[in-house]
Amino acid sequence: MQRALFLLVALTGYALAQSSLVSLAYEHNFELKTLKAQKAALEEAVGLSKIWDNPTLSVGVMDIFLDKPLTRDQGMQNESIALTQTIPTGSKRDLQATLARADVALKRLEIDEKKRQLSRQIGLLEHALWRAEADMDAVEGILDILEASQEAHLGYNPTASHLSPAHTTAIFQKTLLLQKRTLAQEKASLKHELQSLVNAPLPSLTLPEGLLPYPYEDEHALLAQNPRLQQAHLRSHQRNTQLSLEKAMKTPDLMLKLGYNRREGREDYAFVELGMALPLYGKETLRARKATLEHAASEHAASTLHEQLRFALENALLSKALQSDKIALTEAIIRETNALYALYQSTAFSQNESLLRLYETLTKRLEAQLGLNQATYAYNASVLTIAYLLGASL
Repeated sequence: MQRALFLLVALTGYALAQSSLVSLAYEHNFELKTLKAQKAALEEAVGLSKIWDNPTLSVGVMDIFLDKPLTRDQGMQNESIALTQTIPTGSKRDLQATLARADVALKRLEIDEKKRQLSRQIGLLEHALWRAEADMDAVEGILDILEASQEAHLGYNPTASHLSPAHTTAIFQKTLLLQKRTLAQEKASLKHELQSLVNAPLPSLTLPEGLLPYPYEDEHALLAQNPRLQQAHLRSHQRNTQLSLEKAMKTPDLMLKLGYNRREGREDYAFVELGMALPLYGKETLRARKATLEHAASEHAASTLHEQLRFALENALLSKALQSDKIALTEAIIRETNALYALYQSTAFSQNESLLRLYETLTKRLEAQLGLNQATYAYNASVLTIAYLLGASL
């Protein structure tokens, strides 16, 4: 119990820390608005399922001559008025109402699934934007170091040749500037994609930093909370209800007819008729058989989805573990390159060979930093994917 309470508190705190963009998306996203309108329409269908069919009013005369259609026999006038009402039998109305409520529940789960999809997509884009920002900072930091090192080297070697380390520095700088432009374009693309999900102008962004918390245990047991899996099980239950309705349809509804007949020259009279449809052609039996097969298919679909989600969860868990190892390795590489950088820095500006090694060390450090940023993003993406698969708040 304490473990469940701890997990609930952790998930609640994580939900409260979600991006403000998620709230904007919940309010302005067009797909979400469409689903909410569809849910409102399905809620109206619940009330409609309980209402009887409208009665039929019929008015007629029975003294129209075929050879004289515009002439009536005044002594034999016969007019009638009748009201026919279909009376449902059995539990048909209750089953139809159950099906209508199931449609509402399915749409509610679909809305929840769409919200979680939006939360996951926005989270992934925000972390990708953080990675691009961190990469940009790393590239700009190396550019600053290169500029300072070039000035210091020229101070020691004012007559450097075209093939000197200064030339290597210029090529390195051009490569980094091109990489910086690429990152700027990537950031603009990510922001545009975020805006397409939010469907509103983007506010000032506060990007997430560091690794996301991971409060989950016994993930395969929590997988049952996935809304898509709940939808699949609810559809299976709905198909079973549809089967019960088709079986109930074998009992025909009653048709009650009440009428009054006015006859000229004779006594008027009222009449009552009771009728029902005759299930002679086997349509009801075929419908029940079709509903049986659809119910079996929905059960297989739920089992298939559960296996797909389980495999996706296992892949996400493996990815999370792999990214943890990559983060530890790249952090060790960064520490090593920092030590080498400090070693070569003392002689790099006076010795060409040391300066070239310094550039190699800077290149390795940049690659390691970019790798660390990518591994951090991939780790957080795995955590977001796991939370999405477990049906947890993002």
